[in-house]
Amino acid sequence: MPFSDRTQGPLPPGFPLAATDAAGRPIDAGTRVRIASLPHWLIHDLPESEVALLRRFEGRSLPVLRIDAHGYLWFGEQTAQFCLRPDEVTVEPDAAGDAD
Repeated sequence: MPFSDRTQGPLPPGFPLAATDAAGRPIDAGTRVRIASLPHWLIHDLPESEVALLRRFEGRSLPVLRIDAHGYLWFGEQTAQFCLRPDEVTVEPDAAGDAD
């Protein structure tokens, strides 16, 4: 099911989220980031079969498919399957142009 980037009315306080990773590096659609672990808020109410599918992404470097109107980063293999907050990922050093 595709999700719209449009919002209904004004965003809540604190949104949109800043498009920066845990270390303050900027993130855009297409930026490669590492997902160290899935946050509890994402998986706590999901069936175990869905949690197992999402856990395949832990520790992997993935491109951000899109950033929605609230500032969430969307990931997946072919299409957007799940989202994370920008501060829950780390930009890959080569994606940020860092030497280290």
